Amino acid sequence: MKYRLHLLFEFASFRRSQKYNSRKDEKQKSQESTLTFLLFSLLLSKKEKAMITYQTEDIAMPPIKKRETTEWVKQVAVTYGKKVGEVAYIFCSDEKILEVNRQYLEHDYYTDIITFPLNECETILSAEFHISIDRIKDNAVTFERSFKDELHRVMAHGVLHLIGFDDLCEEDERQMREEEEKCLMMRVNS
Repeated sequence: MKYRLHLLFEFASFRRSQKYNSRKDEKQKSQESTLTFLLFSLLLSKKEKAMITYQTEDIAMPPIKKRETTEWVKQVAVTYGKKVGEVAYIFCSDEKILEVNRQYLEHDYYTDIITFPLNECETILSAEFHISIDRIKDNAVTFERSFKDELHRVMAHGVLHLIGFDDLCEEDERQMREEEEKCLMMRVNS
């Protein structure tokens, strides 16, 4: 960011100096065009830094290796040709997720995850994921999985929704489960 501000300052200084010289030769015009192009290219294509945060509402933080999990989530995105922008995983109770489900989606039931996309960009994934730890615990028992595997499955599920996978019909649900399993296979020490 400091580098971009420095370039912007340099460009403004350059433009001011050009203002006093009404006769520009071709070399000056070329320099100005090049500087303008570079500045705007830099500003428009600024490199987005992936930022994944882990938060809680009304519960304790689940046992999660944040650094390793962050790298895994980024790898999942890259596998599908995407990048991670700003992502927030918000872990909560059943009661909190029910409240969120009612308030924002007008659904009156418990769920394991609610995904709120934060942008409409097709290449950079940014979202808030609300995850019920109570649902994760229950699903882990029901599906005979470890808590960690079920938590990671649900975390991947949210990312897969952003990528474009859905689970509204039986065929889509089958494909979503296959993709979740592929994502789980990508984990290393997370």
